Amino acid sequence: MRSPYPRARIGTIILALATFFPSAAFATETGPGANLALSATVVPDCRLQVTQQMIFPNYMALSNPNADTSTASVSVQCTPTYSSTAFINLPSETQTGSQCNTCNFSMHGPGSYLLGYNLSFNQTIPYILTQNVATGDGLVHPVTIYGSIPPTQNVQPGTYLDSVTISVSF
Repeated sequence: MRSPYPRARIGTIILALATFFPSAAFATETGPGANLALSATVVPDCRLQVTQQMIFPNYMALSNPNADTSTASVSVQCTPTYSSTAFINLPSETQTGSQCNTCNFSMHGPGSYLLGYNLSFNQTIPYILTQNVATGDGLVHPVTIYGSIPPTQNVQPGTYLDSVTISVSF
């Protein structure tokens, strides 16, 4: 008995299916099931996020004998089993022109005035610019940055600004 579906048509149908479903053209059966190998490489990674900006109170250069202080917060999270060190990079400006000889940073203000300030990871020691953060557990770890503006800097009234790059190495 002659088949109602000649072989030429079956070949055309298979070719058409392979065109619309390319994976069907490469499917082979080797038994009751086939295994597909998968691979992914996870590289060490850390994320650093500023969670609170540093905003100082109004600075009264001549009448306040104490330093103005403020804090900022960042969070560090690294992939499990890797530890990291968060550290503050000094800004690209220099201290030339600042009236604060003990400051490690300067904010730019009106004209060419600079308002000196310090940053630290330790509230009582102004020059701790590196903080070790054990982050090998994959959790988010908060880190506080302390800032202070020493008193008696005779600068012009106005808004003083700066930006500091905070990095994480691991």
